[in-house]
Amino acid sequence: MTGPRRACTLDAKKRLTIPSEWRELVKTSGFVYVIAERPKCLMLLPPAEMDQRMEKVRQMPLVKGSVSLLSKVAEFSEHVKMDPQGRIRICDRLLEFAEIEDKAVAVPAMDRLLLWSPARAPAEKPVDVDELMMALEELGI
Repeated sequence: MTGPRRACTLDAKKRLTIPSEWRELVKTSGFVYVIAERPKCLMLLPPAEMDQRMEKVRQMPLVKGSVSLLSKVAEFSEHVKMDPQGRIRICDRLLEFAEIEDKAVAVPAMDRLLLWSPARAPAEKPVDVDELMMALEELGI
C-alpha cells in the first residue's frame, strides 16, 4: 500500500476500519496479522507475508532461544479476520502495548501498514527524493 498516512478512529467496540486500498492485499483470505513492533507501534501484515516469516522461523534449528522466540511472537501477535465492512478488532493487549485508545495513525509501508497512537506517530516530513534514490541504489533496487 502506498499513499499518505491517515487518521483512523476505533469505534465503540474498538474495531478499526482498514483503509480500502490495503484491503485489496487481504481480500481473498480476509485475514490480517497484527504484530507488536518497536518503538510501540503495531504492524499489520497480509497472510502471505506472515507465512513467509513463519516459514523462516520453522526452518530454524530448535534450540533453547528459538522456543522462547516463538513464544514471544505468539504473545505479541494476533491473527484477525476482517468483517464485511473491512473492520478488525485488535486485542486489548496489543492496543495497550501501542498506547492506542480511540484514535490511530495508519502509515502505509508497501505491503504492510503501521499503526501508531497519535502521540507516538513519527512526524510527517517531506520526502527527500535524492536521499530516497540513494537508499534504493544501496539496496540494489
